[in-house]
Amino acid sequence: MVASGNLLGVGVRGILQGRGPMLETDEHLRLARHPAEAERARRHVAASCRDLHRDVAMIAQLLTSELVTNALEHGAGTIELSVTRSPGELRIDVFDESSEKPVSQAAGAAELKGRGMLIVETLASAWGVQSRPDRQGKSVWFILRTVT
Repeated sequence: MVASGNLLGVGVRGILQGRGPMLETDEHLRLARHPAEAERARRHVAASCRDLHRDVAMIAQLLTSELVTNALEHGAGTIELSVTRSPGELRIDVFDESSEKPVSQAAGAAELKGRGMLIVETLASAWGVQSRPDRQGKSVWFILRTVT
């Protein structure tokens, strides 16, 4: 299903895990290169997580905001957000067209920036960076475990 506007598409596909078919959902959103898009991305993730535990939804929104802000400040080209839900897991990918990988660093006490990837590293169950085989750029992603 493809919707109008900047929503690229929502797909539902069956996967087999253990006792039978389970559903996995995958939603994509194209973001403009504007600071207000971090808020838009958070709202999209909040809607995608509305039936998850409140803490998971809040952490997902915070980490999404960090990745989108990082893509805005250090990335290039088009930014896309992908939310993938599968049993026991929530995965968020933020794609941009830069091949530069984010770095987790310790910021000084007086510095206002520089803690985003440290926050992702601390709160996510897993995170990483993948190059995009289909085109230029990368995906920075994180996974949160969910209650099944």
